Amino acid sequence: MPGMSGHEVQAHMERAGLHVPVVIITGHETPGARERTLRAGASGFLRKPVDDSDLIAAIQTAIDASRAPQGARAE
Repeated sequence: MPGMSGHEVQAHMERAGLHVPVVIITGHETPGARERTLRAGASGFLRKPVDDSDLIAAIQTAIDASRAPQGARAE
């Protein structure tokens, strides 16, 4: 993604008050990226090549999290 990493997009969305489910898919995982991304609120973190069933599971997790009552969401 030219100009901005997925982590940077995630942080920008958070600062803008856009609370939507995020699943990061990367081809270049760096040390600590998974932990940092999930700690920042992403529902999933997948490395390319992505297995179809892993992607579907990550999307389902994101949907389930977005439907949870506000107080029940993990921060």
